[in-house]
Amino acid sequence: MAQVYSVNAVGYVNKSVPKATGAALTYAMLANPLNGTNNMIGTVMPAPPDGTLVFRFASGAFLPPETYIDGLGWDPGTAVLDPGEGFFVALDNAVASDPTVITFVGEVPQGTLVNPVPAGYSIKSSIVPQEGMVSADLGLTAPDGTLIFTWNMANQAYDAPYTYIDGLGWDPSDPVIPVAEGFFILNGGTTQFDWSRDFSVN
Repeated sequence: MAQVYSVNAVGYVNKSVPKATGAALTYAMLANPLNGTNNMIGTVMPAPPDGTLVFRFASGAFLPPETYIDGLGWDPGTAVLDPGEGFFVALDNAVASDPTVITFVGEVPQGTLVNPVPAGYSIKSSIVPQEGMVSADLGLTAPDGTLIFTWNMANQAYDAPYTYIDGLGWDPSDPVIPVAEGFFILNGGTTQFDWSRDFSVN
């Protein structure tokens, strides 16, 4: 669950990650829902539990992880976590609290927002801190055959995929995306398409 607090266009989001039982690590597919002073990983997540790992995904593969070390910060600390991009977080259950609360601080993105979805697999999220059905509420217009895979934190596994069918919509339903969570999307075409929407807090 996430709590969203905002005054005008500036606020913060608390994202709660419950500890997985019987495992060394707890995985969550998260997303930065706000624009900070910059979106470097050290700004977006300044003080997670010791040993936290962040895995980004690009060009069909996971990138080498970022590792948080108490007293030193992120290693290597070069990742940029922009709104609209999802990423995996792995928490060390030996040191993480239950639940672990990750706080994102910054401005709500506004105006005409464009989130490019490349061909193949990528991890995406809503650019704005809004929960809802990905098409009906969050404005994703998907090509025929698009697949979405959401991550079930309680089960530590992917839910069954959602498939977009022209003329029918999402099967079995329009997936609900919580605030500050990402999802895998498969664009089966050969070119990117844009997830665009106009958004204002006023």
